[in-house]
Amino acid sequence: MVDGTAQPGTTADETGTGSGGSAATQAGAGTSTPGAGTTATGLGGTTSVGTAGSVGTAGSTSAAGSASQGGASSGGTSTGTGGTNVPIEGGTGSGEKNPGKGTGFFPASILPSHAKTAYTTWKTKYLKTCSGNRFRVAFNADETVSEGIGYGMLLTVAHGDRTEFDGLWAFYKSRSSGGLMGWKGSGCDSTSDPNSASDGDLDAAMALLQAACKWGGNYLTEATTLIATIKSKETIEGGENYLKPASTGLDSCQNPSYYAPAYYRAFAKKKPDQAAFWNKLATDTYTQLGRARNGSTGLVPNWSNMSGGAGCGGYANADRYGYDAARTPWRVATDYVWNGTPAAKDFLTKLVTWVDGPAGGITAIGDMYTLSGTKESPNHNSTFTGAFALAAMSQTQAKADVYGSAFRAISDGTYYEESLRAVYMLLASGLFLNVCD
Repeated sequence: MVDGTAQPGTTADETGTGSGGSAATQAGAGTSTPGAGTTATGLGGTTSVGTAGSVGTAGSTSAAGSASQGGASSGGTSTGTGGTNVPIEGGTGSGEKNPGKGTGFFPASILPSHAKTAYTTWKTKYLKTCSGNRFRVAFNADETVSEGIGYGMLLTVAHGDRTEFDGLWAFYKSRSSGGLMGWKGSGCDSTSDPNSASDGDLDAAMALLQAACKWGGNYLTEATTLIATIKSKETIEGGENYLKPASTGLDSCQNPSYYAPAYYRAFAKKKPDQAAFWNKLATDTYTQLGRARNGSTGLVPNWSNMSGGAGCGGYANADRYGYDAARTPWRVATDYVWNGTPAAKDFLTKLVTWVDGPAGGITAIGDMYTLSGTKESPNHNSTFTGAFALAAMSQTQAKADVYGSAFRAISDGTYYEESLRAVYMLLASGLFLNVCD
């Protein structure tokens, strides 16, 4: 989304204006035994994973903060007591394995059935029907944002729900102008901000490529059309290629959590006439992340300027590692798993080293930090912990298992946390595939 930044919420409804660059305050948001492991390929070769041990009882407390820019969101706090999104499937003897393939280590503590539980929870709570066989994702009681549609398309194609996937794509198109969805709307038919948000558009394009691989049909044509529109309206081409946060405005700002180098490489393969641009953007992404991240912790800000300086546009907490920035490890880990990118491993290794050291370990992760690593909010939820669990997939099998177990043990209760929980679990469980993998 566009025109603001995310921060934890303390009230049930906090609103802000999205257009014109004004800042907005955002609202925040069992014991189970994993099944057997699988085989994962690391940088050094193939590693055989043994059967995982049992996982401790869930029940963390989380206060959620939605990562949409400039919109209204609902949230507050929720207390985890082994809630509905803490899976209990995949116990010892079930025979289920993590089917993940690619570079790195897939946590034996997270299985496809766990991803399915997270998805079912998300689908039950947030997927809403609209006229014309359309579906929308409820950001709060009335609003829908393009970010949610993108997440929904990734989830429904991964879990094989074609009717819902088609309905979400139909909604995207019905709320679009010039080929890109207006980032925020009310109900099924009202667009309150027609400006786009490149993260939602990128996720929609990737989901269409995955749908083309799974179901054939016209999805590839629609994907390449959307990819061309993203390039035309949401990127800057030059000595260094950049992803813009939106089609209009914010051209001097960057949102590191929107960067999707794994997608860019896939776009290059499916859109060969633009391959040089997308491959260069993937390479330039790591130059830009290197400028933006803290040299000691590896943390990046919610927003930065074009030179990588923390903060942009005067948004609240723009210079913090918060609910926007927390998604960055997911996008970089996807590039590592899909492509084995060395720069991705470097980025992820620095983060895991910080988590294991000054941050106090994966179970101590909060939901707001200065870039130097000072914790400013202790709320423990999937948005932050889950992303670091994906980062750990670049390290060792033992690290991936420990971080994966900590992620699984969390119980969330709001749109943003439960959406990202379900999306993160796709990669961790081996269900998030590189185009036609």
